[in-house]
Amino acid sequence: MFGRRSYRYEEFKGPTVGLQLELQVVQQHIANPKVGIIGICGMAGIGKSTFLRKIYQEFDNEDSGFDIVILSDATAFSYFQFYKCRIAEHIEQAPRLHWAVESHRETRTRLHDLLSGKRYLVMLDDVSYPLNIEELGIPHPTSNLGSKLLLSCRLHKICRAMNADRVVHVALLRQEEAWELFQMHAKNVVVSQPEIVPIARDIARACGGLPLLINTLGAASVDLRTEIEWRNRLELVLCSSADAMSAQGSDFSTIESSFDALNTDRLRACFLYCYALLEAPSVLIDDVIQYWAEQRMLGEIYDSNGGLLPEIMQEGQNLIQQLEKAGLLLRRSLLTSTASKVTMLDHVKQFALYKIRQQFLENNDYRQTHTGASMFPAFEIGFQSLDVDKLRDCFFYLSLFPAYTSTSINTEQLIRYWIGEGFLRDAVSFGSRPNELDSIFIELFDKGFPETDMDVERYVVIPNDFHRYIIFKSHNNGFLAEAGCGLSSSPTTEKWKHVERASFMRNHINSLQHVPVSVSAKLRALILRENVLLKDISHNIFLSKSLCILDLSRTGIVEIPPAIGGMAALAHLDLSFTKIKSLPKEVRRLVNLRFLGLEGTNLLEDVPDKVFSELSKLIDLNMYDSFGDWAVKENQISPESGTASLEELEGLEKLSVLGITISNAIAYEQFLSTKRLMKAMGRLVVKHCSHVQISIKFRYVKYLTICDCFDLKELVFGTDGLYKENEWRRIDLEVLRLVGLYKAHIVWSDVRLAGWYSSVSDLTIGFCHELTDISWVSYMNVVHLNIFSCKKLEQLIKDAKEANIFFNSEVTYFNELKTLRLRKLPNLTSICLDEPEFPALMAVKVLECPQLRKLPLENLVQRTIAQKQNIEVTITGKREWWDDLDWIDAEVKGVLDVHFQAE
Repeated sequence: MFGRRSYRYEEFKGPTVGLQLELQVVQQHIANPKVGIIGICGMAGIGKSTFLRKIYQEFDNEDSGFDIVILSDATAFSYFQFYKCRIAEHIEQAPRLHWAVESHRETRTRLHDLLSGKRYLVMLDDVSYPLNIEELGIPHPTSNLGSKLLLSCRLHKICRAMNADRVVHVALLRQEEAWELFQMHAKNVVVSQPEIVPIARDIARACGGLPLLINTLGAASVDLRTEIEWRNRLELVLCSSADAMSAQGSDFSTIESSFDALNTDRLRACFLYCYALLEAPSVLIDDVIQYWAEQRMLGEIYDSNGGLLPEIMQEGQNLIQQLEKAGLLLRRSLLTSTASKVTMLDHVKQFALYKIRQQFLENNDYRQTHTGASMFPAFEIGFQSLDVDKLRDCFFYLSLFPAYTSTSINTEQLIRYWIGEGFLRDAVSFGSRPNELDSIFIELFDKGFPETDMDVERYVVIPNDFHRYIIFKSHNNGFLAEAGCGLSSSPTTEKWKHVERASFMRNHINSLQHVPVSVSAKLRALILRENVLLKDISHNIFLSKSLCILDLSRTGIVEIPPAIGGMAALAHLDLSFTKIKSLPKEVRRLVNLRFLGLEGTNLLEDVPDKVFSELSKLIDLNMYDSFGDWAVKENQISPESGTASLEELEGLEKLSVLGITISNAIAYEQFLSTKRLMKAMGRLVVKHCSHVQISIKFRYVKYLTICDCFDLKELVFGTDGLYKENEWRRIDLEVLRLVGLYKAHIVWSDVRLAGWYSSVSDLTIGFCHELTDISWVSYMNVVHLNIFSCKKLEQLIKDAKEANIFFNSEVTYFNELKTLRLRKLPNLTSICLDEPEFPALMAVKVLECPQLRKLPLENLVQRTIAQKQNIEVTITGKREWWDDLDWIDAEVKGVLDVHFQAE
């Protein structure tokens, strides 16, 4: 009935080791009618997914009392892509969903229809951020016949944010349990060799009771035969942990004295617990106490109503105060609430991690430490098994991005770096980006590295422990990774020794002058992006013959020296969002260039003739919101204007990804006739044109800006004669910005065409004074809507039913909308005539809209209250405007008052 997702999933087989106590507790919670949502919490690799599979196995039968039992990854649930699903025979089964072509709204409705009125048990694995279960299509369990929702996640705060009634923390394995699991994965090879047993036990002990680490090291030990091989493996495991600790331990003398001065083991354990909890920048004190309580560190905790006993809360407050006095926690008060938060300074977090690793190598009973284990030994085994230099280099490149709570890496940026180094084939298509990344990351997973959260569109999220290990290893392999470290000055000469690749991304450096020639001569990658104060760069950098990657985007540089033409190896040059005014003609000599980034260089005026013509290897050129005054050919011969022309770009045979700005009408018409460039175009800015028609020709464009077209009378969305009756087409457009179209009306040659643009998620409209409404937006799944300075705009959606008459009898729109910003709209009287649900709305900002007297939020408030959920929306505006709004239900304003912020 249900398709299986493409993620890797192993069937649950055989007995589990440990987890019996946790399983018993969860079974009790499932039997409790007052408990609807249950959180399963624990660090990465502790066995949460295995635990959920075990629970599914327990309830995968007709006698379970549940009509529907589902086990699914959190990110795949809304696509009907379940790991496992059982539906009782008496329930009519839902048809298979063609989720790839359906909207989230449609799949959400079908999921809700499937679960409503049935007693369900839904288990969502790997919840990485708080989810709105209504948006997923899950009826609230407590109001649905005693249904249950189980969530597995790493962070306790996620369970609390999702209003979990109970949270069960998966504990680390005891020593004998760890040894039993190790033998299972080592396939009992140690049993037949008594002399190896003590060594194998030491390896299992070094795993700190962490199942994933035990599984990895056990499986990696299957092929070990001799005692020498086993001893070498033990030394590798112990050294990988000891090296990581010694690299940090020498700097912690002051913090260690405060830690040792804590007067009880329980207080020290509470402090170390905070390391796992304080993954976020700060956490509510009540959540910290709740977390300690659930670990049974504060005695019996619940009263008869299931709440924390007052004396437990007071005891937790006393422990917080003691840790504050010791300088190990820092309290932060909230301006908008009486509640307070606590945080750990970065160096204190590092000390906590150091102590955790130290205790795991020294303790015999891992539950006594009350802390998490380090995955470094497993990572080291995985790294040693990477036998391809290219794969190791790809691995090290992850260290060049900043480390935060969870490291989010832009996949397009990562691929561009890899292409610049030659790790990926030149002909890579960004349309196949997920496959390119999957092939590398799956190979890393198979070597024992943790799975990452892959955002299909743009980002890959690296777990914290994994990122720390990558940085640790990269320092010994020619990488200098100091991204996001708060640096204000350039690194010392000493730090440059043996460096081949360096990243100072996202710092506060204002000058990089002292780079020795000996360093630049062997440097392969230098990443300086997001140092906005950086203006001075050593001339030696531009003399490098070895540099492949130079990223200067979002820095303060204003010019590029002509010497750049001598950088023969340069394959990746990013100057995006800088203040350069001219591009040196010497850039044409960069014959190995594959990527040139000039996005956001709106001061760029001088782009010399033929500067692109010799860049035969160029595959990706981004000039979105940049130079646009292209020279125009006349009689097939380019004029001697001294300015680059579109013919140069058309002659680049490998160019497959293009962002471009065009600011004259003749060049725009010429551009539309170039099939090669139109196919490569992913981002387009059109300026100063008096005739613009958007059509199926633009189907590959994802970012489109039409601006400053002062004489444009009509912006036409048409077909170019390609439209057929009842034909459905999809335009890939995601971001649409219409700004400065002062005299233009927006014309649809057929209103049904608006449905082709359903993928538009970000819409900005400004200085479009002839618009009176934008009813066509109801066809789009807009997430962010920003409208400003449109003098005649009266309503956003003028008549929703009329606008949707061609498609749906039941009008639904704004279901995906998260942010709505309205400013300087003097004639705006209403957003829409009816009351949308706004199920996803997070922020509304209204300024200088004096005629807008009503916000259609009654349905949102009433639905949220009825479902006993928290209202998440924040409303910003002038206080006098807010106080004068009209409400059908006065109580709604009272509810929303606490969510209003005066501008």
